[in-house]
Amino acid sequence: HHSAMARVALQGLLTAICCASLFSERHGRRLRDSDDDVVSGGKCEEFPGRAVPREHHSGCKCPNATVLVGEGCGIFHLKRKFPANKFSELQKNCMCKKPECNDVVARSALDYNEECKCLNKDNVTLGQFAFYECDGYNYAQANKLVQTMCDKFPRTGWCIHGPTWKSIGSTGFYPMKALKEQNLDLYERGACHCY
Repeated sequence: HHSAMARVALQGLLTAICCASLFSERHGRRLRDSDDDVVSGGKCEEFPGRAVPREHHSGCKCPNATVLVGEGCGIFHLKRKFPANKFSELQKNCMCKKPECNDVVARSALDYNEECKCLNKDNVTLGQFAFYECDGYNYAQANKLVQTMCDKFPRTGWCIHGPTWKSIGSTGFYPMKALKEQNLDLYERGACHCY
């Protein structure tokens, strides 16, 4: 009896995961279709930090190991790809570059070991650790399952209220590694900060 109930619950969960990924796929494609202002290959290279044209889609992407960084990146903060119709708007104060500590986590800086640490309260000296949080929606208060699924699959339809609130404690971090492992590109600039 219990195994039948567990099987039904698991089936429901798998269906939900499947539907969530379908939702994000369709959602992502719709975004690209609106990208009707096609940039010719030559224009991508003119973007600060020398972007490259995307192979199968219009628009540009930052070269390997670089992402969009700067006050003017908006929703493209720490992302690699951007649509053609955002080219002129983004190039004002946004460029393809290797992210630095503070680009990824506000109030952090590089220590002598080339690792990012949080600044002390004086905003000058470096502490020994990198304890930071990312402001987002606290799904746990609403629903533990949604929180778990949103943590595991942050780029799917599970995160209906945007990225999840998270707190990360570490001895230090490397910008690109933290960006990938913690999906920090889902957060606005400054939303992830030392505390």
